[in-house]
Amino acid sequence: VVSTQSTGKIEPTEFTSLFNSNIKQELEDIDDAVDKHVCKKLSFKLSDSCIVKYSTTLHCAIPPFFVHNIRNGIKSHLKNLQLKYLESEQGILLRCTNIRLVERAAKIVSISPELHFDISCTVTVFKPEVGAQLEGTVVKIGPGYVNCLVYGYFTAVVYDHFTNPVDVGSVIRFKLQFYQVTVHNDFILKGSPVR
Repeated sequence: VVSTQSTGKIEPTEFTSLFNSNIKQELEDIDDAVDKHVCKKLSFKLSDSCIVKYSTTLHCAIPPFFVHNIRNGIKSHLKNLQLKYLESEQGILLRCTNIRLVERAAKIVSISPELHFDISCTVTVFKPEVGAQLEGTVVKIGPGYVNCLVYGYFTAVVYDHFTNPVDVGSVIRFKLQFYQVTVHNDFILKGSPVR
């Protein structure tokens, strides 16, 4: 059952019911799914450069067919955000845990059918800073450059005429000079080797 109001808010039964005694366990299940999804593709340590962990608020916009299963709607939304650049966080979202709903009603914005609401959570974000020193595993060698994978996932191009032999699979340390986000949300790092 969904009731509409002139204020532009809706009160879906399933949405409101998330605030019962089972809410903690249900959202912890989402935490587990998020962690497993990311860890299969990415390995890192929080102590490594440019990775930060903090509490924040994220906005969710989920399709109306999730109105009777808000939990799955949040899960689907977060999976779509993972390993993508978030303008609000100025970095790549790696993990999202300790998820909590902060509103008891969803909003419909203008003529958009999505349900809009906010969640509070703890995020782990890869926030590269120009000048930071990172390590990458060489995956390709070209004339005057090498391609690396940082943390096993992010593409980096390191420009230099290497005086010492560099082999595919070796680890090099480089200084970040520039990074860009493409129109397809691909994240590319560019730098020069640390001597």
